[in-house]
Amino acid sequence: LLLFLAGFFSYRILQTPLGLTADEGAFGLNAVLLSQSLRDENGRFLPFFVLSLDGTDWRQPVTQYYLAGFFKLFGSSVFTLRFSSVVLTLGSALLLYFLSKKLDSTNLAYVSFVIFLTTPLVMIQSHLGLDNLMPVPFTLLWLTFVYLFDKSKKPILLLLAGFSLGIAFYSYKGM
Repeated sequence: LLLFLAGFFSYRILQTPLGLTADEGAFGLNAVLLSQSLRDENGRFLPFFVLSLDGTDWRQPVTQYYLAGFFKLFGSSVFTLRFSSVVLTLGSALLLYFLSKKLDSTNLAYVSFVIFLTTPLVMIQSHLGLDNLMPVPFTLLWLTFVYLFDKSKKPILLLLAGFSLGIAFYSYKGM
């Protein structure tokens, strides 16, 4: 199922949309540089925030280093840049399935999975090498850990919940 969905979400990924946005280009450029030399476009060694677009914008660290790692593993290309969002989308769908199954039933899990993957915004963003979907898996992890803490009262789960929420805040500027 995941292989089918990966194929489905990556269908025409280089043609739709055509070309790169400025943000995709900035993420891609710095991901290439960080994956090769551990330095960003300004020559800074492993910066927490990457300054890009001629000093007018900051790249969020979670997305920037996710992409750098992705490029290191799979090579640098526009396809790899955009496919990283497909992987993120499918991972988020699996986390949502897991959480929904814990909360209610397998039926709710399937319905949640399908609704998430067929939401137009998710489908559109899965074709872009941007940070818009990055908070989703960390928010789902946060909710999952809070749920698991409520059931078991293990303090480590509350710590993991807070850690997941904290990472979500550094994954997208809108957070």
